Amino acid sequence: MMGNGGTLVLVILTSIFMARSHTKVVHLSTHLESDNGKKIAVCKARHTMIEPTLHWEPPLSVLYSYFTVDYNNASSTIENRVYLDDHFNIIELVCVATYPSPMSGSVRLKKTLQLPSGERFCLRIKEDTPEKR
Repeated sequence: MMGNGGTLVLVILTSIFMARSHTKVVHLSTHLESDNGKKIAVCKARHTMIEPTLHWEPPLSVLYSYFTVDYNNASSTIENRVYLDDHFNIIELVCVATYPSPMSGSVRLKKTLQLPSGERFCLRIKEDTPEKR
């Protein structure tokens, strides 16, 4: 009887550990904002446990990222913002949230940001190119 109690406690502790080591993105969203006439693409991922990484497709230079905590429902939000310029035509951006998964190594969620029709923006794309000698 004492062995059964110890086994039960071990199973409960193992379940708690597995739940804490698994990240779950519960909501991924994108939207456009404006700041002094500049358009900003915004991607937000609400998650539990370990925060995911966020990036844009096509790759963009990120203005900044920041992390906020929402204590009311035990989740956190990470946000990624990038300024869009007026020199390059593009119709949509895709925000990708990547987080670790014990089953498959990592999981990627995607959310598309459609730019309003008639508007096109330039993306500041950071490239590593060798200097001319």
